[in-house]
Amino acid sequence: MKTKLLPSLDWDIKVQPLKTITGISANRKAIMRTDNGSVLGVMSNRYKPLSNSRLIKLCTLIERTGNFRIEGYSTFRNGKVVMAFMRNYDPKLNINGYNLSEYLLLGNSHDGSKRIFIGSSQNLVRCENQFTSTSPVFQKKHLGDVEINSSFAEAIKSEYEKERLSIYAKMKHLREKSINEEIIGRLVRYLIRSDRTISHERFNSEVKPIKPIDLITQSIRREIAELGQNAFGLFNGVTWYTSHELPRNQNNFGNVNGAASYLNERALEFCMEL
Repeated sequence: MKTKLLPSLDWDIKVQPLKTITGISANRKAIMRTDNGSVLGVMSNRYKPLSNSRLIKLCTLIERTGNFRIEGYSTFRNGKVVMAFMRNYDPKLNINGYNLSEYLLLGNSHDGSKRIFIGSSQNLVRCENQFTSTSPVFQKKHLGDVEINSSFAEAIKSEYEKERLSIYAKMKHLREKSINEEIIGRLVRYLIRSDRTISHERFNSEVKPIKPIDLITQSIRREIAELGQNAFGLFNGVTWYTSHELPRNQNNFGNVNGAASYLNERALEFCMEL
């Protein structure tokens, strides 16, 4: 995992009602940090925040269900967005004979920018290729309280297992599909034509700029040389590109809304339709 994680969250949120200068309630409330008092968001009274302490409690309950262990936490935009990372230490995790490191990702925002989100991420240990599923295990708007208890933690684990097995089945299916040069070219052109194409070049004083089309193609050839001339190698060529070649600000660990996740999803759709 490339992201440096915090061992704990040493602050929480507090809610401050807002009033007009006449003292009348404005039907709004401020979400503030308890440590420095900074305002994270001004929300309607319908907004139901999920505190950091309740997020930590959920992680602890998930730990008690079995193989999961809390790896740490990350905060973004001064704490407006918080993420927890839990690793699955089941020793039998592998895809097509390759060992995996798998994570359960729990995301939350204190400014209404993101829903409460729980998803999964898989990394092939051999090369640290990362693929984060955009089919969430759980997501919910901040418009109702989430009851944090053992039953909810068990339900999260059950949904995670369903999603995990679905991903494994897709990867097994991809390994059985042969590919050729024409298919490689089609995939690269499909990704480059995307309206969210990554427009960057790698510059080096001693070599010419490398364009995304060349980086994607090189990444695919690298992976199929080891994983085989099949759709599994083809897909991992794209995850190599998004895991190792994209600029870091577009390739944050567990970023299910970023460019890396978008390109991975498009590549998986392409490969599944072969």
